[in-house]
Amino acid sequence: MLLALRCYGREPLRLRLLTAPATLLPAPGNIGIGYIAPLIVAELVGRGRIVEQGSTRNS
Repeated sequence: MLLALRCYGREPLRLRLLTAPATLLPAPGNIGIGYIAPLIVAELVGRGRIVEQGSTRNS
């Protein structure tokens, strides 16, 4: 196991240009899916743009 760590542990240093984006760029996608999308839906519901089917609400 130590041999594998020694050999593969150097790869991020060798491939610096790929390592940083591959590590950091998935975070904004996860934030967008997990937090921002529900906030947008809640805003639309609050404005009355999404209404339940069969609702008798007068707009």
